[in-house]
Amino acid sequence: GSFVPAKFAKLHVVDSVLTRMGASDNLQRGMSTFMEEMEETSAILRSATSRSLVIIDELGRGTSTHDGVAIALATLEHLLHSTRCFTLFVTHYPRVAQVATVNPSVMKSFYMAFHQPLTDTKEHVKQEEAPTKMTFLYKLVQGVSERSFGLNVARMATMPESVVQRAAVKAGDLEASVNDRKEQRRTAQHFGDLHSFDRCVHSSLGIVTSISVQEMDALCRLNAVVEKFEAVSPVEADIQASFAQLESLQKLVKTICPFS
Repeated sequence: GSFVPAKFAKLHVVDSVLTRMGASDNLQRGMSTFMEEMEETSAILRSATSRSLVIIDELGRGTSTHDGVAIALATLEHLLHSTRCFTLFVTHYPRVAQVATVNPSVMKSFYMAFHQPLTDTKEHVKQEEAPTKMTFLYKLVQGVSERSFGLNVARMATMPESVVQRAAVKAGDLEASVNDRKEQRRTAQHFGDLHSFDRCVHSSLGIVTSISVQEMDALCRLNAVVEKFEAVSPVEADIQASFAQLESLQKLVKTICPFS
């Protein structure tokens, strides 16, 4: 008997419709908004069957980002693999949406289509300005949205323009900070690979005690590789080129030194 906003819909009969939506607390019982959210989700997980329709909206938003993502992921995976019921799982966490890439046969990701003026390009956004206008089309498109549009919603809610613009600057700063941390972790990982490769090459030279003519030829070529390896300078400005050179040397060692 429920209204379905579609031209047609083909659904099987469900034994229950279980929803976790909105935000509310119960101060008389000493229940916070997040505790209410967890209790409702717990009740759904206990009672849902493979014939149920489960709708969960923005699970995990009432706590820290890491805990929220972890709870949302664990809940979604439980519904996918244990309950195996028809589920609509709404989230703003990109990590949760990526579950579809490892479970393509049982899950698909969608986002709301939108129209953005041609002047509001990525370069425009990089200038730390909120796009002037965004029209949400209320139509699902398969995939994951490239970014969030919370600033546009704030503008649609007629928040003061100065607040929206200030929020855009803050969002740019936070995004840059996250990207910097990612780059630092990636650089640290490559330096770790560099150190491991250094140990690998030099230990290979140290353990060779009795070698054939062919192995001697390989050893000579390996020495040449070591000289090139030592020329790689990860402190140079073009660190990407250094990493690429290191990777090519690693492949070369495996080719010419099979006994290492």
